[in-house]
Amino acid sequence: MPYANPPPCSLCARPTAARGLCDRHYRRLLQYGDPLEPSHKVRATCRIDECSKLVTAHGLCAMHRRRDRLYGDPSKTGGRKPPSEWSEAERFWAKVEKTSGCWYWRGKGVSNYGTFTFKGTSMPAHRWAYTAEYGPIPRGKVIDHLCRRHNCVRPQHMEAVTIKENVLRGVGQGAMYARRQSCANGHRLAPSKRPGRRWCPTCRAGDLPA
Repeated sequence: MPYANPPPCSLCARPTAARGLCDRHYRRLLQYGDPLEPSHKVRATCRIDECSKLVTAHGLCAMHRRRDRLYGDPSKTGGRKPPSEWSEAERFWAKVEKTSGCWYWRGKGVSNYGTFTFKGTSMPAHRWAYTAEYGPIPRGKVIDHLCRRHNCVRPQHMEAVTIKENVLRGVGQGAMYARRQSCANGHRLAPSKRPGRRWCPTCRAGDLPA
């Protein structure tokens, strides 16, 4: 039950808000680690050695303050880093389910392809995995899933190929048509003057439907 007439602050004559301090000095204690720290002064750094982050409360930065609340010791990690301290690779592989075959992406995705976001930058999950294993993707190349599973991020199941090769390897209607070597009547198709098109000279000469 709050005091009807709270005692004065231990540092001034204002009413006590918490820990024997008035509201002003208590805020300074939380922000700077010192109730006498002037509010206009530049914020101090964390009191933990080798940490240059700014103080958020009790002389500690946000990371060490969180450890202090979790483990009772700001220097203790508990054997496992909190997610906010994970590296880019640790964040990525935490979203992957590995099996004896494919490694399935369990994070967010678009059109069955995974999407990985780190520090505000997004990219397809399978492209991140390929780049981490083999280096940058060659210019003019795309990643083809050899296992035909778009949410697989296992680098060994990917290959950098040209867009044309990727289309020809597909299983969609467009890919099946692109692989055709003959028309519906069994005649061999010939290249057309229009890029990407083919036609059947035999059917055209005999006025037969191609």
